[in-house]
Amino acid sequence: FFGDGANIVCSSGVGGGSHVYGGLHAFPLQDDYWESRADGVDGAVMQPHYEAIRALLASRIPDNIHNDLHWQEGVQAFVCVDHQKTPTWGYRPHTDFSREGSFGSPNGNKITLDAACLLPALQHGLHVKANHEVLLLRRINDGRFEVTARNSESGQWVTLQAARVIVAAGTLNTVSLLLRSRAAGALSGMPTLGQGFGTNADVMAWWPVNTAGANYPAAGVYQHLFHHRDDTQGPLFMQAGISGLDAIPMPQMVRRRLQQDLFIAAMGMDAADGTITLEQGRVCVRYCHQHSAVFERITGHLVSIAAQGGQKLYAPGTPSTVHPLGGARLGTSVQNSVVNGRGEVHDIPGLYITDASALPAAPGSPPSLTIGAWARHVAAGILDNEA
Repeated sequence: FFGDGANIVCSSGVGGGSHVYGGLHAFPLQDDYWESRADGVDGAVMQPHYEAIRALLASRIPDNIHNDLHWQEGVQAFVCVDHQKTPTWGYRPHTDFSREGSFGSPNGNKITLDAACLLPALQHGLHVKANHEVLLLRRINDGRFEVTARNSESGQWVTLQAARVIVAAGTLNTVSLLLRSRAAGALSGMPTLGQGFGTNADVMAWWPVNTAGANYPAAGVYQHLFHHRDDTQGPLFMQAGISGLDAIPMPQMVRRRLQQDLFIAAMGMDAADGTITLEQGRVCVRYCHQHSAVFERITGHLVSIAAQGGQKLYAPGTPSTVHPLGGARLGTSVQNSVVNGRGEVHDIPGLYITDASALPAAPGSPPSLTIGAWARHVAAGILDNEA
């Protein structure tokens, strides 16, 4: 998705990009991330949900991490992150990353959310309507909801009714659905809908080190997670090859060159002050990375890394994110947010949001674990309310 000031790469895969591709599970950079956000949610409340998600996904410390970086000179300025704390990942031991990682897990070495969550839920009554795109959400007279979806294979339209709707379509899809439904008169309220969009300060840089004989992808989705000594709370940097290359058909010459080059992925806590709006039927994203000092810090560090490594780094001028967040944010009231501490829309009872659009700020780290913990918190609250 090409926005004004930010480009967004997202997918409809179950579990989000950080988990689906990287299997990366990390806590927010700030220990007080959840404090003073809304009633009913804080760090102590959220901690059991983080631990439960890590257990569900068999998250563990990677077995191929080494505390050395590609460059040899001047490394004193950067230090590797303590992997006892973050991140962990959902790949089984001794995974062959020459065949899996960035493009999926053809050998089945990663715990996936469809296996961990959907299949068990099917045994308890879950019904999945695959290949259906929800296009309208309507509040009807008795306080219930009507969901209108289109079967993308047959073209047929389906209408469902429910007393409760939980939206978890990913930031852009969730906010788009709510904006379109409100514009059609099917929903009302939500005055701050679309505000607080962020990119988690994602920056991806190509590093053509061209190390003869190297096969960087085989080392894993990432080999090193590091930060500058002065930046204890980010930005974070990941040194990685493109894992999974051997599973993708391509000329051997191209494959060999890609095996010999690296990428540096950076992320951090941006201001998350962008907007998502609906204009003449089109979803529009506006974001100014100059509002977030973390981008200048990332640029300066990339220049330093390139100088120390002896090869230039290439990064796009417009931020491209795989971690869009916000737009239906958590907060204390309808005047400053869309959902409350239970994940329920302030002024539309029975409507819940459990994806990254509800996150109150950028976690600054791979967000999949935080999203999973938030979803589990909302689910637990619904169950407690019905007990």
